[in-house]
Amino acid sequence: MKMRFFNCLVKLGGDPVLMQTPRMYVSEHELKVLRHLHGDDAISQLNQVAEQEVAQAEHLYQLARMYQNKKMVEELFRVTLDNFDAWLENAVADEEMLREQREQERLMRESNKSSKPQLSNATTSMMVDAAKSQPAQPVVDKGPVPIGEAAEKIMQEQAGGQEKQRVRAEVD
Repeated sequence: MKMRFFNCLVKLGGDPVLMQTPRMYVSEHELKVLRHLHGDDAISQLNQVAEQEVAQAEHLYQLARMYQNKKMVEELFRVTLDNFDAWLENAVADEEMLREQREQERLMRESNKSSKPQLSNATTSMMVDAAKSQPAQPVVDKGPVPIGEAAEKIMQEQAGGQEKQRVRAEVD
């Protein structure tokens, strides 16, 4: 069945300004329950926000659960909510399963955010052992490395100084 949904203010009693609460996405059936509980003039600023298909029986079961009053819902809508206790038990079990699933997903996301790839001690030890077991690679001399003129002049001066020291040592 098509049902309209509204946003509204509900006067809960007492001071009409201080004791108002906004309600969002309230069905036509829930408006009837709210008027029954709080008075015909309890609903104000009623604005339709949607219209959609709903399963009326399921919706009435949900209202009975939400307001914890199966008898009131049955009387207001002139229906009998057969097997309400079994429906309620299944609804609670489904919600608990969904809560657990969401908690597991949250824990997985947190675990993925905080976990950085780290090597275990065993893996590190295996890598060190593998490096030790491989023979050392010979160093290949690729010849002189090209250097700038200033660096070459300094090296020549140092070499010349070493040559002078060697000649003095031989003379002495």
